[in-house]
Amino acid sequence: MYIHSNRHTDYYDDWVNYCKGDSVWKHRLFHNFSCDGGSCTDHVSWVDDQLVENCSTQCTANNTVKKCYDGNCTDAGICNSSICGADVACDGKKLWVSCGAGRICNSTCNCVALAPLEITAYAPESAVNDSRGATRTFNISINQAANVSWQINGSVVQTDKSVTAASYTNTSAEIGTWNVSAIVSTANGTGMQTWEWTVTSPCFIATAAYGTPMHEDIDVLRDFRDEYLMSNPPGRAMVKIYYTTSPPIADVIRANECLGTAVRSGFVKPLVHISRVFV
Repeated sequence: MYIHSNRHTDYYDDWVNYCKGDSVWKHRLFHNFSCDGGSCTDHVSWVDDQLVENCSTQCTANNTVKKCYDGNCTDAGICNSSICGADVACDGKKLWVSCGAGRICNSTCNCVALAPLEITAYAPESAVNDSRGATRTFNISINQAANVSWQINGSVVQTDKSVTAASYTNTSAEIGTWNVSAIVSTANGTGMQTWEWTVTSPCFIATAAYGTPMHEDIDVLRDFRDEYLMSNPPGRAMVKIYYTTSPPIADVIRANECLGTAVRSGFVKPLVHISRVFV
């Protein structure tokens, strides 16, 4: 039995970091075991405190300062003119915020004039055509951080704050013609991208005549509708009239098998044959 420290079991923990003001320090624990009266006690103590780095005097490549967070010296993203060389107008500000009328702190904490606000890319192209229940995503890219308001027929459905790219996804397309707009805004101006989104249902009459929306002939009619009718105003008007008038006709066809056969062979089949020439 040992009366003093048991040198066979004493050990040091690995180094760990911790914050001390704006500085990161490191230390390790010394475990000193001593045995008395048949019991072994661990006398733990801090040893070897050592300064790692002083966060308050550390700068990043973009002229922002570092701060001590959770024991680590981390970029605070705050421009600093006294030790990091940032523009005085950006001192104490975060990147990409205003530093004056029509000016912004750029990626190196320089106060520069804003370029005109511009939507640099968008997808998909307008007009957009889908069937009821489809999932559709709209995307934009912007040449500077901006707020984005997504609207459908003038009603706000989503907002994004201070972004250079944004997207909106609709997962439950309903029948109709919808104006989907992405309105971007900064202190430097506003911009907008609008899509005309047309959502249709399967061909009512053809579906009733075949008894299923999955027949390959109906696929041909859908393709003809999307490629040749929905791509121009007169065609879209025809489709709108069709979807307004055809549901009650489809109900009658669906209730009469003989009528369904006659419509399928005398109307739908010839229409499909003509459509195949184009699609």
